[in-house]
Amino acid sequence: MLSASHGASAKPNVPDAYAWDALVDDYLAVLGRYAGERNVLVAHSFGTGLTLSALVRLHAQPQPQPPRVQAALLLGTLLTRPEFKHGLLSLPAWVLRLIRPWLARRFRERAWHPLANLGLIAYEEKLTENNELYVFKALLSQARWPTLAQLSLLDLPVSVLAGDCDGLTPADGGRALAQHLPNAGFEVLPECGHQLMLEKPQVVLAAIRALLTLDDSASSI
Repeated sequence: MLSASHGASAKPNVPDAYAWDALVDDYLAVLGRYAGERNVLVAHSFGTGLTLSALVRLHAQPQPQPPRVQAALLLGTLLTRPEFKHGLLSLPAWVLRLIRPWLARRFRERAWHPLANLGLIAYEEKLTENNELYVFKALLSQARWPTLAQLSLLDLPVSVLAGDCDGLTPADGGRALAQHLPNAGFEVLPECGHQLMLEKPQVVLAAIRALLTLDDSASSI
C-alpha cells in the first residue's frame, strides 16, 4: 500500500489516482481495517512521507479516536519531499520510457552500496520491471511532506534509519527529519545504501522489535 501501483497491482494512467490526500485516505482506511491494540508503522522512501502525513491526520482527529499508533520506523527518508534535478518530472511519460535504461542505471548507482549482493539487486530490479514511469511521475509530482510545524506535533516514538551510502535520500536528510521530530532517534547504517530492509534486514528487524517492546506509557497518536 505504501508502494502505490507497485508490481502487479493496478496502474491507472490518471494522475488524480495518485493524489496525495487520496493516498492518505487509503492509508488510514487500511490502518483502520487491520489495526490491533498496538500498532507500529514501518515505511521506506516515498512511503515515509505518506506515513508522516497519515500521522499528522491522525493527530488532528478528535481524541480518543482509534486506531492508535504507538511508534513508527522510517527508512531512507528526508525532511522535505524529494526533488529531482534537470527537470526530470517535467518530461512526458513517453520520453521517460525511452530513457528508462539510463534511469535504471542511475537508480542502481545511487540506491545500492557498491558491495551490495548482485543477486539481491537483480531480484529487486525484476520486481520493479512492471512499474510504469507515468505512475512514478504522478506520485512524485503530487507528493506533499508535512510542514515543520506539523512535524513538531508528532510526539510518538520514531526511529529513523539511513544508509551511509544512500544517494537517493542521503543520511543528512534523515538526520534533519529526526531533529524536527519531538521524540525521534536516528542511526546511520554502515555499508548500506537506500534499500535498508534488503541490505541490512537483521538491523531493520531489530529496530522493529525495539519499537514493539516500548513501554505502554510512551506517547502515541
